[in-house]
Amino acid sequence: MANEKWLALDSQDHDKFAAAMMLCQNASGWCVHAGRCFYDGDCFRTDVSAYTDAARRIRKLAEDECGLLRSALLEAASHMDTMKQVARDSRS
Repeated sequence: MANEKWLALDSQDHDKFAAAMMLCQNASGWCVHAGRCFYDGDCFRTDVSAYTDAARRIRKLAEDECGLLRSALLEAASHMDTMKQVARDSRS
């Protein structure tokens, strides 16, 4: 089991906790309850370059849009940046 201190209900880093929950494969919630990853951290081992590439492509799409669609695309790119940071932090 991987010990992910921020993967616990009492985590003080709410953004990181929320991002972790988006990646967690355990539908029962046991990882959260225990504050440990029962998948040996596999949920959090991702290729950071994939997030970088996704954010870049989404921002490129946003350049050609306006209004709500542009806002939604920029929000999605920002989410990719957050996921990239979670992936980096989970490696350390």
